[in-house]
Amino acid sequence: GTSRHDRETREAMEIAAWEAIVSLLGEGPHMFGSEASSIDAVIFAFHEAVQAHPIPTALKAHLERQPALVAHHERMWRFFPPERRTRGPGLRERPQAR
Repeated sequence: GTSRHDRETREAMEIAAWEAIVSLLGEGPHMFGSEASSIDAVIFAFHEAVQAHPIPTALKAHLERQPALVAHHERMWRFFPPERRTRGPGLRERPQAR
């Protein structure tokens, strides 16, 4: 597992994995073209887990600087019914952790 590595190595591994995803996503609206698929849902879920975490990390900062990934994330939020949206474009933000 990754816990055998030091923090810097783990962060580099995480960023490299996301770079591969960003590269495959390209500028397309979804991973395999114009329609969302289950892989888009998985990418969204893992991206949301990173972004929703209240503690700043190198990975979180890196992902925020990836325009295609940020746009993909915003598009995927639109699949949620409005009453289930807690974050995303034009919607209320989650309360900050105290």
